Amino acid sequence: MGRFFLHDVAHFHVIHHFFPKMPFYHGPEATQYLKRLIGNHYRYSEKPVFKALWDNYNDCQFVEDTGDVLFYRNKKGQAVFKPAPQFRVPIRR
Repeated sequence: MGRFFLHDVAHFHVIHHFFPKMPFYHGPEATQYLKRLIGNHYRYSEKPVFKALWDNYNDCQFVEDTGDVLFYRNKKGQAVFKPAPQFRVPIRR
């Protein structure tokens, strides 16, 4: 449904952040080039669009305001993603 009603905007949303003035109908082609460029750093989900919107609404409530690497936090204050081990900073007490 999301592809029809939203003109693929959710499926090719990442490329929009690189080229915000690009017409939506160039999204599929441009995304393929972006995937090749950034390789494993490209994140993608097979989740249906409206399910993803619902999950983001519930899981991405706020961003912490301290530290060098910031993450969205859920309603319980938990980060869904953690930094890679080489970027983790030990907590000093």
